[in-house]
Amino acid sequence: MSLQKSDIKYSTDLDSEGESESKGSTFEGEITITLVNRETEDFKDLDIRRIKEFMMKDFEASCIPGYIGVACLPNGRTVIADYKNSRCCLCNASYQHLSDFKLSSKPWSVCAMDTNEVAVVLRDEKKIQFLKVDGKIESSGFMITKRVCVAVVALSRNEFVFCDTGNQADKNIYWGVITKEGREKSCFHFSSGDVHSGTVYLALNALKTQVYISCSATQSVLCFGLDGKKKFEYKIENSCPKGIQLDSQDNVYVVVHESNSIRLLSPDGNLHQIFNSNIPSFPVAISFKHSSKEFILTNGSDTDRKICYVYKLAERMDYNISVT
Repeated sequence: MSLQKSDIKYSTDLDSEGESESKGSTFEGEITITLVNRETEDFKDLDIRRIKEFMMKDFEASCIPGYIGVACLPNGRTVIADYKNSRCCLCNASYQHLSDFKLSSKPWSVCAMDTNEVAVVLRDEKKIQFLKVDGKIESSGFMITKRVCVAVVALSRNEFVFCDTGNQADKNIYWGVITKEGREKSCFHFSSGDVHSGTVYLALNALKTQVYISCSATQSVLCFGLDGKKKFEYKIENSCPKGIQLDSQDNVYVVVHESNSIRLLSPDGNLHQIFNSNIPSFPVAISFKHSSKEFILTNGSDTDRKICYVYKLAERMDYNISVT
């Protein structure tokens, strides 16, 4: 681990107590400040720093976007799903808006499939749209689902974890694995709610052996193995969990919409920390950049909802100071 060292010459007047006529004596020496990075153990000193803001170009004068989902691709590009305007926006690695793809209905989620392809859930059509992302964004096919999917996350290019929050008649919530051809490999029921809700976000751990579900209907974050067995459930009472994403260490970041915060959970569902400073009003979706400590956060504020934010995880630092 690299260290940064700064040697500072320091001089000052030290008043001599009891010598009223003296102007003091002059001390000259060196203060050596050594910056030491330590591995974060308890996450109490971990912080996030906002490093950039960016916004999409409006494709029509009356455009009022609603950024419901964001997917960061390994090639450095970012795709943002705009619910209110039924489009996906493509940004380059510097967050410059390159182009749009007009969708046939409102998107409910977007996930990266591989280096240059994303999957977009179009719930109202029972459809998953595939988009190729290169110099521009264009269709690469679609599939029709039997269930009313509201979110998917890619296990591979040919398999997805899906979530179905039911409808007004059937308010049960399901998740499972579906193939790119629409074949359902598994399906598990995990909740029956009095109020139908379509707000669900999905994430996978690095090994793609566990599914993390952020569900506003249950006001909780749930973790399951691919065999359907529940690993944990973390309750977020009287609020609205939204976007969910894992870092390279499988720590879980949950966007809490109504409290304008991000909760950091351990891989086994224990609360590490709550970030609530420099978070925009009503945050919605989150996505980490590939192999990076940077992540993008979108928001649903009435005042600045056209803006997306880029954050960076801050390392824990200590300072060793010596005076000679």
